[in-house]
Amino acid sequence: MASCRGEGRVILDKLRLCFKAEPQLLETLDYMEIGESIYFNELSLVRINEDLGYFNVYCSYQLTNDEEVYFGKLKFNQKIAGERGNLFKDGTQKAWVKVENTVLYGSVERLRFIYTVEKELKLTLNNFTKVEQCRDVSFNLPRLIKRYLHDPEITTILNRHIVLDRKEKRDEIVYCYSGNLDHQLKYLTVYIKQKEAVDNPNEGLTLKAYNKKHEIETKKMHKRYILDYHNNPKSLYRFEVEANSEETSLYFSRMHIPISLDILFNQEIMEDMYYYFLWRVLRFRCGAKGHIAWKDILDRGINKHPSQGKKMISR
Repeated sequence: MASCRGEGRVILDKLRLCFKAEPQLLETLDYMEIGESIYFNELSLVRINEDLGYFNVYCSYQLTNDEEVYFGKLKFNQKIAGERGNLFKDGTQKAWVKVENTVLYGSVERLRFIYTVEKELKLTLNNFTKVEQCRDVSFNLPRLIKRYLHDPEITTILNRHIVLDRKEKRDEIVYCYSGNLDHQLKYLTVYIKQKEAVDNPNEGLTLKAYNKKHEIETKKMHKRYILDYHNNPKSLYRFEVEANSEETSLYFSRMHIPISLDILFNQEIMEDMYYYFLWRVLRFRCGAKGHIAWKDILDRGINKHPSQGKKMISR
């Protein structure tokens, strides 16, 4: 078994973008029959739903065994959004592009096809609707986080507030166990949420630490490409953060970053956004040593008591 190849790198695991679309494009697409295709130079769309504006997006110039490469989905006129939810305040139509997960684990050039989608369909990026970022490590991160939370010598800062009463109920922190009849607590998943996300998963930030290899091998065999990406490691634990459009837009505004597709290819921005979101939801402090940086935890796996580690004040 090889070591975890992607350890130390922030990975983009889910991406859904919202664009402003021209009426002429959506009118053309709306008249297409299910299964019908339309080409825009290097890009092709295939309608996959009769009632809703759902289309598969293919990269026409990259062929695999004479087949076009699947890139993701284009959606508009979503019933769940309603008429108002499908329009911007100025009356402009919304269109969403969800990038296929395999693309995010492929070469950077595959993801760069998003520029072609924007150009050929004459879309204008409005926001990052859904972003999931993660760090993958080889040590048991969920149990380490639980240890930190349970250690009275470590100060827990939850949603930017110091936890003073350790006995107070915390709905923002959830422990989920699974296993077998002999070992019922074998696998631990830890969820840490902003208060907004407790009742509504579409709001606020949600952190999740779990055994990614176990999930793939028992529930998501179709995602074995993630294990291949990491050279099939002996163990693989993931710490992911899920952010919606409000959170990503707030981050870009505070950091004075213009919203554009270029952000996806700026590793410095993507990494800072990841650690910023972690920092907003959960952080730890150990006496005079100050804040324990998430990057330090994830880089080195501080299994010893943090009071023995170096002082870290950054997120």
